[in-house]
Amino acid sequence: TAIEIGIRYILDEWSTFTLALEQSWGGPDSQIRADYMYQDLCSWFTKSKKPVKYGEVESFLHEVMEEDFQCEAEDGSIELTTKRLMQLRKDVLENKNF
Repeated sequence: TAIEIGIRYILDEWSTFTLALEQSWGGPDSQIRADYMYQDLCSWFTKSKKPVKYGEVESFLHEVMEEDFQCEAEDGSIELTTKRLMQLRKDVLENKNF
């Protein structure tokens, strides 16, 4: 779906996350951890009956980076990624550019 493609694109463009993945900051299961994060975001953004809130998405990304990749991303990239994800969801729900 458009939202799944968009989520993948946004995650692939997130330099802190891609560095964590490339450098295996999550250990030998780094790719599996990244796939779970992607799947969780896709499920959340497409199947949630409740509104998806910015703060919840931001907290989720912080949690994944800290717990799964031992990275405290304090470079503003989580906030930017959250903003991009939320805009993607809004655009898809409003059928903009899709």
